[in-house]
Amino acid sequence: MLDKNSNEPLHLQLYKVIKENIQNKTFIEGEKLPSENDFKETYNVSRSTVRQALSKLEQECLIFKEKRKGSFVSYHSVNQNLDNFYSFSKELKNLGKTPKYKLICFDKITPDDNIKNIMHLNKNEQVFKIDIVRKMEDEPVLFETTYLPAKRFNEFEKIDLNTNALYDVLQDNYNVKFTDAIQTFYPVLPDKTKKHLLAINSKDTIACMGVERISYENNLIVEYTKAVVKGNKFKYQIRLKNNDVPLI
Repeated sequence: MLDKNSNEPLHLQLYKVIKENIQNKTFIEGEKLPSENDFKETYNVSRSTVRQALSKLEQECLIFKEKRKGSFVSYHSVNQNLDNFYSFSKELKNLGKTPKYKLICFDKITPDDNIKNIMHLNKNEQVFKIDIVRKMEDEPVLFETTYLPAKRFNEFEKIDLNTNALYDVLQDNYNVKFTDAIQTFYPVLPDKTKKHLLAINSKDTIACMGVERISYENNLIVEYTKAVVKGNKFKYQIRLKNNDVPLI
């Protein structure tokens, strides 16, 4: 129970209790936490105290919230090795987790000059523009916008990207043979829209990772993707050979 005679604020005491229960796996990853009212009655505190405690846990990415559903224990981060091509869905399956996808927008467009230059497109070439939220079980972990050259992917609009992993479709349905890619990483603060899509409290300041990827198939660009990744959900690892190791 909480010590109401302590100098430590009640919301910090409650925060520590819940955090300890997460760390000792009393509450396991993906589990729904008791409601605010349940915490209020169990620990005999005000609802504002409960909300402050949960807000601090959310800021530390120990929990995430889903509108009209409640608070859940966050899932562990995914370690991405950058030495080879990476599959989000396969990596999660290897960890015993279920990858899920939510298609936000799908359109066939004539891209602006910036996208044309990046993808080396001709003046009137069109692309498929695809916005997707990727989830680890039910927790949103990244939002990405992908551009695909329309002439390479005939009838792509018929694919259900809510149930099929994008890269699996490219390889299995269109026989794409990725030969190499350029991937760029940079810190980014998500805007209001991306916070909403990634289930980040609009009042919280949570650092995310911006990722840009240009993928090639025999020197031709077959994909350009810009993504925003929750900073606590992915760890990126590069193995350096002896002649690549920088002197610090």
